[in-house]
Amino acid sequence: FRPCAETTAAGWRKTFEKPILQMVLPATVRLPPEAPGICALGRGDFADMMELARATKPGPFGPRTHELGAYIGLRHGGRLVGMAGERFRLPAHTEISAVAVDPSQRGQGHGRTLTTALASAIRAEGKNPLLHVFADNMAALKLYESIGFTTRAELTIVWLAPA
Repeated sequence: FRPCAETTAAGWRKTFEKPILQMVLPATVRLPPEAPGICALGRGDFADMMELARATKPGPFGPRTHELGAYIGLRHGGRLVGMAGERFRLPAHTEISAVAVDPSQRGQGHGRTLTTALASAIRAEGKNPLLHVFADNMAALKLYESIGFTTRAELTIVWLAPA
Protein backbone atom coordinates (compact mmCIF):
# COMPACT_ATOMS: atom_id res chain seq x y z
CA PHE A 1 0.00 0.00 0.00
CA ARG A 2 1.58 3.25 -1.14
CA PRO A 3 0.36 6.86 -0.81
CA CYS A 4 0.76 7.37 -4.58
CA ALA A 5 2.14 5.73 -7.73
CA GLU A 6 5.94 5.39 -7.55
CA THR A 7 8.76 4.29 -9.77
CA THR A 8 9.91 0.73 -9.27
CA ALA A 9 13.26 0.17 -7.53
CA ALA A 10 16.06 -1.53 -9.42
CA GLY A 11 15.84 -5.30 -9.27
CA TRP A 12 12.04 -5.33 -9.02
CA ARG A 13 9.12 -5.34 -11.47
CA LYS A 14 5.47 -4.40 -10.93
CA THR A 15 3.05 -7.27 -11.39
CA PHE A 16 -0.02 -5.27 -10.32
CA GLU A 17 -0.88 -1.63 -9.60
CA LYS A 18 -4.31 -0.18 -8.88
CA PRO A 19 -5.98 2.60 -6.85
CA ILE A 20 -7.51 1.45 -3.59
CA LEU A 21 -9.46 3.20 -0.83
CA GLN A 22 -8.80 2.68 2.86
CA MET A 23 -12.07 2.99 4.78
CA VAL A 24 -12.83 3.12 8.51
CA LEU A 25 -16.05 2.74 10.48
CA PRO A 26 -16.55 5.74 12.78
CA ALA A 27 -17.35 4.87 16.39
CA THR A 28 -20.62 6.82 16.09
CA VAL A 29 -22.04 4.34 13.55
CA ARG A 30 -24.50 1.93 15.19
CA LEU A 31 -24.45 -1.63 13.91
CA PRO A 32 -27.43 -3.99 13.79
CA PRO A 33 -27.58 -7.07 15.99
CA GLU A 34 -25.93 -10.15 14.51
CA ALA A 35 -28.15 -11.96 12.03
CA PRO A 36 -28.83 -15.68 12.41
CA GLY A 37 -27.03 -18.21 10.26
CA ILE A 38 -23.49 -16.90 10.59
CA CYS A 39 -20.94 -19.60 11.35
CA ALA A 40 -17.27 -19.53 12.32
CA LEU A 41 -14.98 -20.86 9.61
CA GLY A 42 -11.86 -22.89 10.33
CA ARG A 43 -9.44 -25.41 8.87
CA GLY A 44 -12.22 -27.80 7.93
CA ASP A 45 -13.75 -25.10 5.71
CA PHE A 46 -10.54 -24.38 3.79
CA ALA A 47 -11.57 -26.06 0.50
CA ASP A 48 -14.94 -24.26 0.51
CA MET A 49 -13.23 -20.93 1.26
CA MET A 50 -10.75 -21.39 -1.60
CA GLU A 51 -13.57 -22.33 -3.98
CA LEU A 52 -15.54 -19.20 -3.03
CA ALA A 53 -12.41 -17.03 -3.37
CA ARG A 54 -11.72 -18.45 -6.85
CA ALA A 55 -15.32 -17.72 -7.90
CA THR A 56 -15.45 -14.18 -6.50
CA LYS A 57 -11.85 -12.87 -6.51
CA PRO A 58 -12.18 -10.78 -3.31
CA GLY A 59 -8.57 -9.63 -3.56
CA PRO A 60 -5.45 -11.47 -2.46
CA PHE A 61 -6.56 -14.79 -1.00
CA GLY A 62 -3.96 -17.53 -0.83
CA PRO A 63 -3.63 -20.93 0.79
CA ARG A 64 -2.85 -19.45 4.24
CA THR A 65 -4.89 -16.23 4.18
CA HIS A 66 -7.55 -17.75 6.45
CA GLU A 67 -4.88 -18.10 9.18
CA LEU A 68 -4.48 -14.31 9.52
CA GLY A 69 -7.57 -13.85 11.67
CA ALA A 70 -11.12 -14.93 12.38
CA TYR A 71 -13.33 -15.88 9.42
CA ILE A 72 -17.09 -16.14 9.36
CA GLY A 73 -19.43 -17.47 6.72
CA LEU A 74 -22.94 -18.15 5.56
CA ARG A 75 -24.04 -21.51 4.17
CA HIS A 76 -27.04 -22.31 2.02
CA GLY A 77 -27.92 -25.97 1.59
CA GLY A 78 -24.54 -26.85 3.11
CA ARG A 79 -22.67 -24.79 0.50
CA LEU A 80 -20.55 -21.80 1.55
CA VAL A 81 -22.18 -18.81 -0.17
CA GLY A 82 -20.51 -15.96 1.70
CA MET A 83 -17.49 -15.23 3.87
CA ALA A 84 -15.53 -12.41 5.43
CA GLY A 85 -12.43 -12.39 7.56
CA GLU A 86 -9.65 -10.47 9.23
CA ARG A 87 -6.25 -9.68 7.81
CA PHE A 88 -4.21 -6.77 9.20
CA ARG A 89 -4.29 -6.57 12.99
CA LEU A 90 -2.91 -3.21 14.07
CA PRO A 91 -2.79 -1.70 17.58
CA ALA A 92 -6.04 0.27 17.15
CA HIS A 93 -7.58 -1.33 14.03
CA THR A 94 -8.40 -4.73 12.57
CA GLU A 95 -8.94 -5.03 8.84
CA ILE A 96 -12.02 -6.70 7.39
CA SER A 97 -10.92 -8.61 4.31
CA ALA A 98 -12.03 -11.18 1.75
CA VAL A 99 -15.70 -10.21 1.85
CA ALA A 100 -17.07 -12.57 -0.78
CA VAL A 101 -20.58 -13.59 -1.80
CA ASP A 102 -21.33 -16.24 -4.41
CA PRO A 103 -22.67 -14.49 -7.55
CA SER A 104 -25.85 -16.60 -7.43
CA GLN A 105 -26.56 -15.29 -3.90
CA ARG A 106 -25.90 -11.57 -4.39
CA GLY A 107 -28.55 -8.98 -3.66
CA GLN A 108 -29.83 -10.77 -0.56
CA GLY A 109 -27.90 -8.77 2.05
CA HIS A 110 -25.22 -11.40 2.70
CA GLY A 111 -22.33 -8.93 2.22
CA ARG A 112 -23.94 -6.50 4.66
CA THR A 113 -24.65 -9.27 7.19
CA LEU A 114 -21.06 -10.56 7.12
CA THR A 115 -19.44 -7.11 7.17
CA THR A 116 -21.52 -5.80 10.07
CA ALA A 117 -21.09 -9.01 12.09
CA LEU A 118 -17.32 -8.87 11.71
CA ALA A 119 -17.27 -5.12 12.46
CA SER A 120 -19.22 -5.78 15.67
CA ALA A 121 -16.79 -8.52 16.70
CA ILE A 122 -13.84 -6.19 16.05
CA ARG A 123 -15.44 -3.47 18.16
CA ALA A 124 -16.07 -6.00 20.95
CA GLU A 125 -12.27 -6.51 21.04
CA GLY A 126 -11.84 -2.76 21.58
CA LYS A 127 -10.56 -2.12 18.04
CA ASN A 128 -11.82 -0.11 15.08
CA PRO A 129 -12.92 -1.81 11.83
CA LEU A 130 -10.85 -0.91 8.77
CA LEU A 131 -11.10 -2.20 5.21
CA HIS A 132 -9.69 -1.68 1.74
CA VAL A 133 -11.71 -1.62 -1.48
CA PHE A 134 -10.60 -1.09 -5.05
CA ALA A 135 -11.76 2.36 -6.14
CA ASP A 136 -13.54 0.92 -9.19
CA ASN A 137 -15.50 -1.73 -7.24
CA MET A 138 -18.66 0.36 -7.12
CA ALA A 139 -20.93 -2.35 -5.68
CA ALA A 140 -18.63 -2.96 -2.69
CA LEU A 141 -17.97 0.76 -2.23
CA LYS A 142 -21.71 1.48 -2.18
CA LEU A 143 -22.26 -1.33 0.37
CA TYR A 144 -19.52 -0.13 2.72
CA GLU A 145 -20.67 3.50 2.51
CA SER A 146 -24.27 2.43 3.25
CA ILE A 147 -23.05 0.69 6.41
CA GLY A 148 -21.28 3.89 7.45
CA PHE A 149 -17.65 3.34 6.45
CA THR A 150 -15.87 6.51 5.35
CA THR A 151 -12.78 6.92 3.20
CA ARG A 152 -9.69 7.56 5.32
CA ALA A 153 -7.13 7.55 2.51
CA GLU A 154 -6.75 7.02 -1.22
CA LEU A 155 -3.80 4.69 -1.84
CA THR A 156 -2.18 2.71 -4.60
CA ILE A 157 -1.69 -1.01 -4.14
CA VAL A 158 1.41 -2.37 -5.84
CA TRP A 159 2.55 -5.96 -6.07
CA LEU A 160 6.24 -6.45 -6.83
CA ALA A 161 8.34 -9.41 -7.87
CA PRO A 162 12.08 -9.78 -8.37
CA ALA A 163 13.05 -8.68 -11.89
